[in-house]
Amino acid sequence: MDPVGNRYEMLCADLDETLLVNFHVPEVNRKAIAQMIEKGYKFTIASGRPYFLIEDILKEINLDNTKDQYTIALNGATIYQNDGKLLFEHALSFKQVDFLYELSLKYQTGFSFFSKDHLYLINPIPSELLRRKSQKANYSIVDGLEEYRDMTIYKCLLVDDDIDKLRQIGKQHAHEFEEMKIEFSFSSNRYLECNDAGVNKGAGVLYLTEHLGLDLSKVVAIGDNSNDVPMLKVAGLGVSVANGSTDAKKSSAIILKERFDEGAVAKLIDERFLD
Repeated sequence: MDPVGNRYEMLCADLDETLLVNFHVPEVNRKAIAQMIEKGYKFTIASGRPYFLIEDILKEINLDNTKDQYTIALNGATIYQNDGKLLFEHALSFKQVDFLYELSLKYQTGFSFFSKDHLYLINPIPSELLRRKSQKANYSIVDGLEEYRDMTIYKCLLVDDDIDKLRQIGKQHAHEFEEMKIEFSFSSNRYLECNDAGVNKGAGVLYLTEHLGLDLSKVVAIGDNSNDVPMLKVAGLGVSVANGSTDAKKSSAIILKERFDEGAVAKLIDERFLD
């Protein structure tokens, strides 16, 4: 079905602190997504999460096992059709991963790294364990990196309850991140997220629009944090939820009055895709 009556054709939405409430899609958002899909639009999840932590969300919005809907995962390190077909991947080198691990040890933060289908935690902080259990994440607690030297690793996290501490690490080591060709951002008030240089949600949106033959001017993106900034800037319309970070708000053409837990995504869909 072709989309009707709107200049926009696709909405790219972040998950945590944007679409989800208590790790699930609230009914108001589910209803709005179903209505826009029925009209022929595309709804794309663009998340820092791995695909295996997005599949249950796709089931909640009835977009699992679909060949014509898509997911940008791990900040753009992997891109999938929602039937599970991998379209794109871009991993870190072990040298980059090891550098980040040593940084986590220096500052005594938790450390996480993602393969395609598993999450590995080193020195996890208690709140992170609780969060991953709540997400029903497929994770393992491991002692170190050495046995994973030959593994394909897509993203790493430095994890701490003090986001200001993580921001200070990013600021203090910005030059080293640049030298190591590591792109970093922040999310969920607890993560310093690290991908290879050039891997971000904006690049993911660019890849997907080219894959679909879709003009960027027809894309709306909504998010809340600094890892959303690249897609907020590249989309035809960038939108921040009311609870968005300063970076997200500065990068958006529109700042909604609604928070993530006040139906912000549903409000945006209603105004830009259903009106």
